[in-house]
Amino acid sequence: MDVFDISKKNKINIIAYLIILSITSISYYLMVSLRVDGYNPSLYKYAYIYFNGFSMLLFTLIMLFWDINYTYINIYLKIIIESLIASLSAVPIILIIFMLGQLNKVNIFIPLIIQSLWGTVILSIKNISNKYKNKNFFIGMFIFITIVLSSVYLFFYTNYANIVLTTIYDKDIPIIFFLNPLINIVGISYSQMIDNQMGYYPVICYLVFWGMVVLIFNILDLKFNKVNSSKEGGQNL
Repeated sequence: MDVFDISKKNKINIIAYLIILSITSISYYLMVSLRVDGYNPSLYKYAYIYFNGFSMLLFTLIMLFWDINYTYINIYLKIIIESLIASLSAVPIILIIFMLGQLNKVNIFIPLIIQSLWGTVILSIKNISNKYKNKNFFIGMFIFITIVLSSVYLFFYTNYANIVLTTIYDKDIPIIFFLNPLINIVGISYSQMIDNQMGYYPVICYLVFWGMVVLIFNILDLKFNKVNSSKEGGQNL
């Protein structure tokens, strides 16, 4: 099987992903943009920010239903490629937002790379946890802690510490919070459109950290497979 072949179930997942994103974008345009007289670029800037935030949440949900029943040695490359393809599938919708809003000088691929890496993390965890009965609970708890719980903690942290935030990539926010993919992708989208105090430092930290996590999970899975193969070989002897 070729690494670029996508199963029927995963193709349906991508189509569902794009349909929901399209409906959400059209709804935003009808509810907000058409009520304003004349051209207002700020509406489209915030549309792009909201789009990336919603896309990350929906992408996370789609990855939970992703089929990873691969039976060949290129499974790790397959996971990366399929996550990247699913993420890049939203490019046409993003370009439409940019054309309608006449937006430019924005690198749309940085948020997509953040999202794609997050998808790779989820699929890597699904792959290594396939051997366990409670895999869905483990994956669900991982996503809940990483996205939901850390976002709630950030809210209380900023309130109790009396921190006044002027942007999402605010220098007063500890860098660990930007390991949250939702905060990071909304942060880079906001910084590209409106304001940025930290440059690309949160993105670099995010990519390095989760890249290492993916590498560790895949190495562990490879070792487990070798151990299981050795045990099966010994039993056959």
